[in-house]
Amino acid sequence: MGKLAELYKKKSAKLGEVINTNQFDKATQQKEFVEAQMHNRKISRLNRFAGRILQNEKIGQKQLISALGEEKYNEQKKEVDGTSTYTSNIYLYIKAERPELFNELDDKLKATVNSAQEVPDEVVDYLVKENKLSQKELDDVMAGTIVDRIGKHGTTEEIADMLDKVEGQLTPEQSERIAKEFETYEDILDQPVDAQIVHPYKEKCDALKKDASEAVKDPEKLKAYEEALDYAAEHLVLPSEDYHDEMFSRESTDYAPLLTPITEKAYEENKDTFRDGKYKNFYSEKKLPIGGNYHICEDPVIYESFRKEKVEFSEKTKEGMRKILAKMEEMKLTEYEYNPSGEDKDKVYSFNKLVADQRALKDAIESKNPDKIIEASANFKKTWEDYEELYKIAKETLSDNPYLYPGNMDSIRSDYIPITFTQDLATAAKLNALFITYHTLKSQKVKMDSYIENPAGKAVQSAIDKMGKGSFEEL
Repeated sequence: MGKLAELYKKKSAKLGEVINTNQFDKATQQKEFVEAQMHNRKISRLNRFAGRILQNEKIGQKQLISALGEEKYNEQKKEVDGTSTYTSNIYLYIKAERPELFNELDDKLKATVNSAQEVPDEVVDYLVKENKLSQKELDDVMAGTIVDRIGKHGTTEEIADMLDKVEGQLTPEQSERIAKEFETYEDILDQPVDAQIVHPYKEKCDALKKDASEAVKDPEKLKAYEEALDYAAEHLVLPSEDYHDEMFSRESTDYAPLLTPITEKAYEENKDTFRDGKYKNFYSEKKLPIGGNYHICEDPVIYESFRKEKVEFSEKTKEGMRKILAKMEEMKLTEYEYNPSGEDKDKVYSFNKLVADQRALKDAIESKNPDKIIEASANFKKTWEDYEELYKIAKETLSDNPYLYPGNMDSIRSDYIPITFTQDLATAAKLNALFITYHTLKSQKVKMDSYIENPAGKAVQSAIDKMGKGSFEEL
C-alpha cells in the first residue's frame, strides 16, 4: 500500500466507523442522534477531502483509467455522466480555465448557464460543435467528477484503493504535496475559531489604518480611529464555507427531524392524563406536500377550550424570560427592521439589531470617513456586548426540557450572524422565539408580565389574533 493510502487509512481509523443513526429514538435520544450525525459528517468530510485533493492535482482521464482500469472507470462514468455534478464541474472548469468561452455564447445560452451555475447539454454540444471545447477537456472534467464521486460515496477501502492506484500515476512532487495535505488535515470542527471564519474587511481596515495618521491629526482621535478599525477587522466576520455547511446540516438534518418525534411522544404520554383526557383527540395528523407531517387541531370548540387553559413556566424560566425581555426592551429591538408576519426573509430574527449595526459599520468603512467609522464601530461593539449578555442569560436560565425543543433555528441560514451566536443552535432558537413573542407583545401593547405569568392568557391570545390568525404558528 502506498504512502497516500496509508495516511488516509490512519486518519480514517482515528474517526472510526459510520454510526447507524436509525438506532436512536429521536424522541428521547436527541443528544446521541445529533452527535452521531456530526460524527458521520466528519467521516464524510475526510472522504471528500481525499477526492478533492486528487481533483486539485487535475488527474486526467488517461491517468485515472490507468489507475482504476477501464472497466471500473466506465462503471463510475455511467454513474456521473449527465448528472448536475458533472455539468456543474464543466461550469467550474470553464470559469477557472476558459472564461472567454462564456463571452462567445448568445444571450439565451448565457442566461441558461448563469441561472443554473452549470453547463447544460445544449451548451456543451454547441461548444464542442464549434470546436471551442475539446473532447479531452470534457474527458478530464469527467475524470475529476469520478474522483469526487468516489470520495463522496466510496467506502474506506474503495477510497484507499483509489489513492493507492492513482499515486502510481503521480509525479514525486505531486505525491509529496498530497502527503503533506493529508498530514496536516484537521476537521473544521476541530480547528480553532480563527480557521472557522474569514475576515472580509480586514484588508480594507488595514489599508485605512496604514493611512490613518494622514487622515487624522489629533492624537486621541487617531487612537480611537485605529482601535475602531482593529475592532471592525476582527468582528466583521463570515463563516468559512466548510463551517457554514456543517452548521446548515446541523439545523436541517440533525435538529429538524427531532421536532415531530418529540411532539408526538409528549402528546402520547400526556393525552390521557392532561385534564382527564379532555384533549386526547386534539390533534389530526396532516401530510406536507414536500414530505413529512404536521399536527393541527381542526375542532374549533376544542381549540377555543384549549386556548383558555392556564400554562405556567417554572420560576427559573420566568426569571430568565424577564431578564431577556427587559434586555430586549432596553435595546429597543422593535425599532429595527423586522417582518411582523413572523417570517423573516433575511433569517436574522432576534439578531436584527446586530445585523443592522454590522451593516452600518460596513457602510462606514466603505465611506472611509474616520468620524463615521469611530461612531459605527462603537455602536457595533456595544450591540455585540448586549447580545453576548442575552445569549448568556438564555443559555443559563431557559429550560432545556426536550418537550420545549425549538423549531425556529433559521438564523443559521444567515451568514451575517457571527458564529459566536450560532454555535449553540438551541440557545439561538430560544432567543428567536422570545424575540417574536416580544415583538407581538409590544406591537399589541400587552404587558410582558401578563405573558410570563400565563403565556396562554386572554391578553396574549387576543394579541396573536389581532396580528392575524396563523401568523405566529411557531409561538
